[in-house]
Amino acid sequence: MIGVRTPKGDIWIQEAEWPQWVRSGRISPETWVHAGEASGHRWRRAADLELFWSEMDSKRDSTGDEIIYPSDILDEGEETRFANDDAENRKAASGSRKRKDGLDSQSGGAVIEPLPLPAPPLPEFLRTIFPKSGFSATEGLVLLNLLVAGLLIFLWKGDYIAELMNLSQRWRIGVAEGKYYYLVATIFMHAGANHLLYNMASLLAASAAVEYTFGRLNTVPAYLVTGLGGAVFSLVQKQSVFLSVGASGAIFGLAGMMIIFLVRFYRRLSARQKWKTRRIYIPLMVLFILPSLFNGDAWGHLGGLGAGLILGWFLPGAGYIRRHLQWVALEREKHPEL
Repeated sequence: MIGVRTPKGDIWIQEAEWPQWVRSGRISPETWVHAGEASGHRWRRAADLELFWSEMDSKRDSTGDEIIYPSDILDEGEETRFANDDAENRKAASGSRKRKDGLDSQSGGAVIEPLPLPAPPLPEFLRTIFPKSGFSATEGLVLLNLLVAGLLIFLWKGDYIAELMNLSQRWRIGVAEGKYYYLVATIFMHAGANHLLYNMASLLAASAAVEYTFGRLNTVPAYLVTGLGGAVFSLVQKQSVFLSVGASGAIFGLAGMMIIFLVRFYRRLSARQKWKTRRIYIPLMVLFILPSLFNGDAWGHLGGLGAGLILGWFLPGAGYIRRHLQWVALEREKHPEL
């Protein structure tokens, strides 16, 4: 992806689109571009990048025409330079004409305000959760739950529920004898098609948020820890002859991790992000959690939620999230209104 800074904000385009953008004149020498390794992993003027001039040369070789940029015709006879930030298009009139060879021209004494430090780019949410190659942690967890369900249906067929209850009762006795690993298996088993489908839809949402916020490597351990937290709490509180099954304890735990993340870093969010947290994220989580919290195995749900709240307090966020929050903190020191 290549970032292009515009008056209305940063736009990220595919690398295949770059030649068309340059040749159509949408990228001028003064446009600020973030092109990964080609720009040193920072924002730089297009005039300083080889990939810009290579497309310019290709354009001239094929047509023999010079590209006319919008800035060239704003004030005929004068040079106009643009330094775009996220809020507005800053224009500085210069006393010298733009050199046609594409090299930097003299500013003629004009004062160009420096650009603010650009925010570290955050990866696209969907690309993180659904990569083009390989499996994300979220996809892996959903697939594993579906595979376990498919295997048990194949083995038990029409006796699925009866066999599941019989197995759950035997495993409850096994846990009492110290075979605690049975608890791990229960967080991948479900008590029917409706139970499975509802949990997988919820897992897809909760795990995706955690994977984006805390990183891929932390997602599966978080699922296991919160799922076991719910299983253990249910075991202690229910005093039942059966072990509870299902991924719902882990799902509530993952949701709890997101809640605690917003609490931990609320003060470090920008004013806009704080507004979204209060008006969008928290209400959505309340609507997601409360209707189901006391349905089914309430003790398992509460145990998973509690484990997620604790884990989310200590688990660090993904690297790109931490870098973004550091940038917000630095910008707030310079601009307290942010």
